[in-house]
Amino acid sequence: MDKIYRRLYENDSPEQIAKLIYLTDLYIYESLFSSFDDKLWIEIIKEEINDKNSIFYKDNLYVCDVDGVVAGLLCACDNGKEYTFAPEHNNLDFTLVKEKYFIPLFEDIKSLTGSTFVHLCVDTNYRKQGIGRSLFEYYFNNISSNDITLDVLDENKNAIKMYESLGFESNNSYYGFGGKEKEDLLVVTMHKK
Repeated sequence: MDKIYRRLYENDSPEQIAKLIYLTDLYIYESLFSSFDDKLWIEIIKEEINDKNSIFYKDNLYVCDVDGVVAGLLCACDNGKEYTFAPEHNNLDFTLVKEKYFIPLFEDIKSLTGSTFVHLCVDTNYRKQGIGRSLFEYYFNNISSNDITLDVLDENKNAIKMYESLGFESNNSYYGFGGKEKEDLLVVTMHKK
């Protein structure tokens, strides 16, 4: 089994990318789409991958390719820029998700220096093989700044443990969007310099 860590390629499966992004944050994306293979969701991700203002722009996506399959995905953005998500799809019931998730995220990214890690997901068929850690290491080796911020749900103890082992430290917590039908969830902000 060959693992290759790289940036997203034009010919990578948009369905697999859409699935991994969807699975990174079920509280958010389940609020908008019925499943990761929803046709509109896949269409939006196809558009976002080619939109330079999107957090999901292809240059912000790092992948682990296992024998031609995108098995893991890391999304990270340069801070100090303005980003969007699906601006032409305002017909979706996006208001709550935009106001409670995307707008605060984009405001944080714009105000910080360095970069912000947005999403990490490893396909369930490839977990427990070190892919998440290796994606981070690949990312660290290919960016100019080691000043990185990320948010993680407080309940995700395995992720917090991995981030701490990579040199991240908790420096803040807040209650963030938990989905349309749920209460807000405790989120931990972690930072690495």
